[in-house]
Amino acid sequence: FPSHDRRVLFQRSLKLLHVLMVVGLLQLFYDPFVIYDIGFQLSYLAVLGLSTILPVLKQYYEHLPIGWRWLFDAFAISLSSTITTYPLILYYFHQFSVWFLLGNLLLLPMFTALMYALFLIIFISMLHVNLVSIASYVNIYLNWVSYLVKLSIHAPYPFVYAYGFDGLLMGIHFVFIFYLMHIVTGKQIGRAHV
Repeated sequence: FPSHDRRVLFQRSLKLLHVLMVVGLLQLFYDPFVIYDIGFQLSYLAVLGLSTILPVLKQYYEHLPIGWRWLFDAFAISLSSTITTYPLILYYFHQFSVWFLLGNLLLLPMFTALMYALFLIIFISMLHVNLVSIASYVNIYLNWVSYLVKLSIHAPYPFVYAYGFDGLLMGIHFVFIFYLMHIVTGKQIGRAHV
C-alpha cells in the first residue's frame, strides 16, 4: 500500500486513542470508583486493542477480495481485542476460552444480525405497526443463537485454567503486550514515512 494510506491509518489509530483517553478520564471524573469495575476495564482494554493492533493486522489482508476481508476482519477484531484483555480475564476469572476465535467467527455475525433486527423492530414500532409476527421470528432466531452458545460451552476442553494467575503475572503480561505493541507500531511509524 502507498505510504500515504498507511500514514492515514496510523493517524486514525492515534485519534481513536486520544478519544479513548479523554472519554475514560471524563468517566473517571464523574465516578472515580468505576476504575474498579471489570466491565470498564475490559471495555477500555478491548478498544485499546482494536485501535492499536487491528490496523496493523488489517494491512496484511486489505488487498484480498471483499468476502475474504470480511472473514479476516472478524478474525482480526476478535484477536485484537483478546490480546489486550486476556491478562485481565485470567486475573479475574482464572480461565480463558480455548474456542474464542471460532465462537466469535460464528456468533459475531449472528449477534450483529440480531442487533439490526432489534433496531428494525424499534423503528417499526414507532410507526404503530403490529409487531407480533416480526417479534416471533426474532424470538426464534434468538433461541437458536442461544442454543449455539450453550453448545459452545459444552465443546471439548473449553477453557485453559490459570489458578495461580496473580497481579504480578498480570502486570508482566501487560508489560510484554505493550512492549510488543510499541515495537510493532514503531515499525509501522517508520514504514509510514518511507
